[in-house]
Amino acid sequence: MGNGLSFSVTPEEEQRAALVKTMTGMDVDPRGRADAIMIVVLSTGYCFNVLAVLYSIYKRNYPPLKCKTPLLMAGVVLCSGLWFVGDLQLNGHVPLSGTPLTNCKLFGVWVDLVLGLYALTGLAILRTYGLVRVFRLNRPFRGWGVLLPSAVYYACVLVLGIVIQAMPPAKAIYYMPGADVCNAGRKFMAAVFALIWVAWGVVFALCLQLRGIKSSFHETRDNAVGCVVVLVILIWATFAHFGVEMFVFTAKYRILTTVLNHLGSWTYWWLVMGNTVVNCLFREEAYLREWTAKLCMDGMELKYDVSTLRGTSHDATAVERPSIALLTKYDADPTNQHYETLSHDRLNMSIPPPLAMRLCDDGISWPQLRDFRQPPPSRPARPDKKRVRFW
Repeated sequence: MGNGLSFSVTPEEEQRAALVKTMTGMDVDPRGRADAIMIVVLSTGYCFNVLAVLYSIYKRNYPPLKCKTPLLMAGVVLCSGLWFVGDLQLNGHVPLSGTPLTNCKLFGVWVDLVLGLYALTGLAILRTYGLVRVFRLNRPFRGWGVLLPSAVYYACVLVLGIVIQAMPPAKAIYYMPGADVCNAGRKFMAAVFALIWVAWGVVFALCLQLRGIKSSFHETRDNAVGCVVVLVILIWATFAHFGVEMFVFTAKYRILTTVLNHLGSWTYWWLVMGNTVVNCLFREEAYLREWTAKLCMDGMELKYDVSTLRGTSHDATAVERPSIALLTKYDADPTNQHYETLSHDRLNMSIPPPLAMRLCDDGISWPQLRDFRQPPPSRPARPDKKRVRFW
């Protein structure tokens, strides 16, 4: 049986379909044009996503991108790519005979599940929990409080992978030579999907904690849309694996399952990173000014470690804490007579940033704004002490 992917149905594929029909009585859609087009389109999409990820890493010190955890989100694309490689085998898109893909546990369990889907889910849990810590618990996104839950999750995933590896193939996942596909037992898939549903249930619960937060980064909206997308994918994948017998033999089911899986992972990345990456690419300085002004108006400037506007935005040496420039809504036009730039140093931290922004937007000038400053508390006069002479 040939092991090359073709844009047409090969004689080997026709023989495979006839053999499966004889052995099981099931109709088989041969691999051919539809599978090849899907692989080319998704591979091209991954190349485009990798370029976007590399750009986000290069610009990782750009303040709006820095707040999006670009390295963590790069891990999402990496895990999604491994998941894609595993899906090509597990969902029956490519010939397996005569290739390393006949090792169903290696690619179907370790690449597809452990390093792919489960690792991606763990990163989603980590990021969402980090947002809850920042916005709800007022704690930093670092330390053992963040790392320990993730370590527990990945330890459970690792134990699951080791247990599956030790199980007999017939009870877990094994290669079927005649059908040239990997077949997984229903109990095995039930355990796999149970962990997936529980893990994403945790993500959904954490997203509920983010409702109503006032954020310049649209985290509530992005997470709400992401949860809806993931829920649709989970419902479809559960139906395909348990509601359709050997869905890998039917082209429309196997292709739709794989496409939804990876469009979903791309959607998650672009929801979080897309707007910032595009603005950084085409209007870097203008977007930085707009973002900083919105950040200060929301009163969120102390939630994140943000650079000042001095120097270039990608210059790592320009990062200074905690001074942040407060820009009015007129900052896009420096020639405007109402243009004014204020800083924490100039205000001596006596006026809260949101109040300073509102005062500037209302047209209050700097001399008037100075009147809002609270004078430093005066020290009480020390009572005069009488000198006591001892002679």
